[in-house]
Amino acid sequence: MLIQPFLQYVLGAVLLAYLLYPLQVRFEEYASPMVTAFSLVVLAVVGFVTPLVVVIGVVANSAEQALEKFGGNEIWIEDIESQVEELTG
Repeated sequence: MLIQPFLQYVLGAVLLAYLLYPLQVRFEEYASPMVTAFSLVVLAVVGFVTPLVVVIGVVANSAEQALEKFGGNEIWIEDIESQVEELTG
């Protein structure tokens, strides 16, 4: 099916439109529909990108700390496995 790879994105867009429609109607009282739609799109993108950047930053920081802890350039799988076993039991 040609549409199947894009179906997830289309359903996500429909869900986002459904969730933001009440805000669109409410904000149209104060601004034009074009400005309101643009501001809601920007708000939705920032609301998605900001947590994504924070999570990527935390993961990168954790990876950097793990590299420093295990001696820089050489990472031995046995060391990582023993560390995980020590932490998880």
